[in-house]
Formats: sequence, C-alpha cells, structure tokens
Amino acid sequence: MLREYFVVTSNSYFYLGVCGLIKDLSGGEASRLSLDSLFNQRNRNQSCLFIVYFDDMISNLKALLFFENMNSNVVFISKNENISKLCSIFGFNSIKVEMIMGVNAMFRKRSEYDIKRTVLSNMERKVITRLLDGDSAMKLARKEKLSDKTISHHKRSALVKVGVGNINLLFDSINKDIFSLL
Repeated sequence: MLREYFVVTSNSYFYLGVCGLIKDLSGGEASRLSLDSLFNQRNRNQSCLFIVYFDDMISNLKALLFFENMNSNVVFISKNENISKLCSIFGFNSIKVEMIMGVNAMFRKRSEYDIKRTVLSNMERKVITRLLDGDSAMKLARKEKLSDKTISHHKRSALVKVGVGNINLLFDSINKDIFSLL
C-alpha cells in the first residue's frame, strides 16, 4: 500500500519543495492542506504522513492540538526556537537539521511517548486551551463536572511546565511571537 503524504502549510514555496523531495525519494505524491481543511481529515489511515509548517504560534498550537492523539506520522518543521519549545511541550522531540539552514524538525516516536514531567497531560492541554479561548475556570469546572480546585491545579501545573507565571503571560507571549513574525 502506498503511503499518503499531506503537507499542512500556508507557504507555497515550502509545499513545492516538499512535493519535489517526496517525488524524488519515494515516487509518491503529496496533497496540500490548509489549517481549516486539516480538521476534516479525522478518518485518515495510519499510513498517512503529515508534514506541518507554519510561521506563527497560533497555527502551530492549533495543529498540535489536532495531532495530540497521533503518536507518529506527524512532523513539525520550523526555524523558530519558540515553536520548537512549544512542540517539545506536546511531546515532539526537536532535531536540528544543520544541512537545511538551521531548520528544526519535531517528531514523536512511539517508544518515546511515555508520560514525562515536561509534557502536558490531556487535561492540562484541555484546560489551557479552553482558558485561552476565553472560558473562565468556574465555567470550565461546570462543563467538565470537576471542582474549581481541580481545574486550578491543572492550570497551575500546565503553566509551570510551559514556564510562565499566569495565563495572561502565556497569552501575551503567544501574541508577541505572532506579531514579531509579522
């Protein structure tokens, strides 16, 4: 069975380069997906390979949240160290590819997907994501049928792992990274 390749990017030059590389190495074809069309790809088989390249933190965060349950077959590529750090929090290891102008490639191997202290748990991801979307801790506690203290604990432990003091600092740092790239 032939492997399907999907390049998730908004950068046309990156897409053309990866398509040429895939065609030369495997003889296969690659399809391009935007971030919006990515969310329609839930029923793909395990032989698909997703190659993700975005310049901004928000797009990478959305893609990371989409791919959080896939243990392999996803590669994040970035030149930005902050995006590499964000990927490592979600369990993707960074390998610096020196030959291609200092690019970092982040991937997750099945054997290395153990629960680590620096990797956010599923509940921590959910709490941080919902808080960044504007939900309050009390509203989230009611939705999840948990106590306020439990939500607060997950929020605190996630913020410690990310390395910021509070949710506002996390939001500000994500926005600052986006605007510095523009």
